[in-house]
Amino acid sequence: MDHHSLSGRAVGSRKWEMQQLMQEFQGLYTEKLHRLDESAAAETEEIIKMKLRIMRSYVADLSEQNEVLAQTIEDIENEANHRVRELERRMSSYLDDRNQVVFKIESLEGEIDLLKQE
Repeated sequence: MDHHSLSGRAVGSRKWEMQQLMQEFQGLYTEKLHRLDESAAAETEEIIKMKLRIMRSYVADLSEQNEVLAQTIEDIENEANHRVRELERRMSSYLDDRNQVVFKIESLEGEIDLLKQE
């Protein structure tokens, strides 16, 4: 099994875990609001204030999740850019080596031709 399939599984697992966590957050807030609605026969000022606190807390959590996701995207972009630069460096080195080998082969072929003429 190669490194790429292992890292792909790890990313898939982390993605699944993140989705589960986000669904859990949403479920908790939905449940809080639902319980509040069930316990209150009418929309009193206190109930409205409690709903507002719950919604503000939910918005704060979503904002924090967005910050984490934005940082994760930035980290992934940086890693991808690093890998691209490393591949470009390797390719350049490979091409330099290849060109040297081609030059050496052409030089040796020239020497062989000279030796054949002697």
